[in-house]
Amino acid sequence: GYAFSPWLFSESQERRLKAASLLAKTGKHGLSFAKEAFFRSQDLYVKMNLGMYLLLHNMNEDEALELLFRGLNYSKDRWMWKEFHFTEYLAPSTLRFDEELGAHPEAINQAARLQVLALLASKRFPEAKEAIRKFLKEKTWGISANASALLLSESDPVSCLLIEELLDDRDEKISLQAALILSLWGNSPRAVDVLIKNFSSSDREKKLFIIEALGSAKDERALPFLVDRKS
Repeated sequence: GYAFSPWLFSESQERRLKAASLLAKTGKHGLSFAKEAFFRSQDLYVKMNLGMYLLLHNMNEDEALELLFRGLNYSKDRWMWKEFHFTEYLAPSTLRFDEELGAHPEAINQAARLQVLALLASKRFPEAKEAIRKFLKEKTWGISANASALLLSESDPVSCLLIEELLDDRDEKISLQAALILSLWGNSPRAVDVLIKNFSSSDREKKLFIIEALGSAKDERALPFLVDRKS
């Protein structure tokens, strides 16, 4: 692991992050140096990537989870996953919106942040639910719902359960976002209830998202409701 030191502490952030991603592929062999570098590094992104590596091997979980939580709360950058050879690493986004490709930097940022949130949830981090709640409250309507639904298809059940609990949130925006996510992801009768209940009081933009989510929902009440809206 110590062979990575010149690159992990390079002046170039790109080199530092590439080194962190390669170190994470060394399995248990690189853990000792990764732990040392995690505490020594001053680069938030290096620390987050190394933190995820340590968590994969159940090492220094408290420190790694707290660091990832701080990154989610205080980093104002957009995030993305960058591919490098046979691996990938979390990095500040360098993307610009490409209408032809449909690549939206904010959607990619939200998907990356959600992946970190799902990791916090899977490790039973005490603040995970509040972090998800904050994410749904602050992020762009619709984009976060679609990104969340995509992530949930690969997520562990804890993340899904935390979002299910947010259906009862006192903030209507959060409960509606949670309902959108769960309906886009799969079968959730309670989510359909929330969508139908909020439809008439929602503005046009939200109604379009609700219609899309109900169209994806595997619930026998969704189709009659949609047909009634068109008649």
